[in-house]
Amino acid sequence: RKNHHLSISSHFFKQKAMNINRSNSKRSSDDTALINSSKRPRGDDNPIPPSTQGDYISTPEDVNKQIQELRHGDPVLRVSLPPPEVSLSTMNTIPDITLNQSSLLETMMYPLDSAAFLNNCFRKKAVQIKSNNHLRAKYISQNYLFNLDPKEIFNETASDSVFLWIPPSKKDESSNSGSRPFSAKALQSIEISDPDTAHLLHTRSNYASYCRAPPELEQPLVSYMLRDTGLGLGQYDPTDTKLTTLGRGEVETFIGTEGHLTDWHTDFQ
Repeated sequence: RKNHHLSISSHFFKQKAMNINRSNSKRSSDDTALINSSKRPRGDDNPIPPSTQGDYISTPEDVNKQIQELRHGDPVLRVSLPPPEVSLSTMNTIPDITLNQSSLLETMMYPLDSAAFLNNCFRKKAVQIKSNNHLRAKYISQNYLFNLDPKEIFNETASDSVFLWIPPSKKDESSNSGSRPFSAKALQSIEISDPDTAHLLHTRSNYASYCRAPPELEQPLVSYMLRDTGLGLGQYDPTDTKLTTLGRGEVETFIGTEGHLTDWHTDFQ
């Protein structure tokens, strides 16, 4: 019986330079990592608000202090790593995200150590790690994501189709004035099975897109994260054929476009 599911979301944005982002509330050009380890139902009726914490965090001691000060009901632990202009020495100590570490979880969650994450956040609240150091994910993007080339990602995705977000028209936007942000309710999603058509719509029509990462990245990432979190007793079968496998997962790859905004929301898993 498959009763545990792990989702890792990866976001890319086409601006002057492509930056790696993972589930940022405002989809900014900063490099952002969000791991939400709880089971999340889809729906915009339960949005996750961004944390008001804005201080830079550079050491495990700092983030542990922030955890202690976090209220029990706060839905997000937000950690902002200092940019190079604030502390170059700190940036040099931030580990790159690769598939070669003994603990992928601890590398992705730095400076939050895995024990603190599992004890205080796992299945309880989302964790957002925000960093301006895009080189952290250089190994992943170069070796598994074709240097962030959308066309290659669409061709090699583990998904059967690519999904595209169609933004509301200007007429619809004006009719929504005075209510909650339009992007939270009116974005329409279409499913395209042909990668060339999906790429054409993504580039010519400026539609943001999402699909699963290529299997060469998804399978080791999911396997290591299941191992590090203990989900499904660490069992994983990427072929999805074994009846006794307790753990499964996906790596979702989002490619944003200029002007695209995805509000805070919960996803179905």
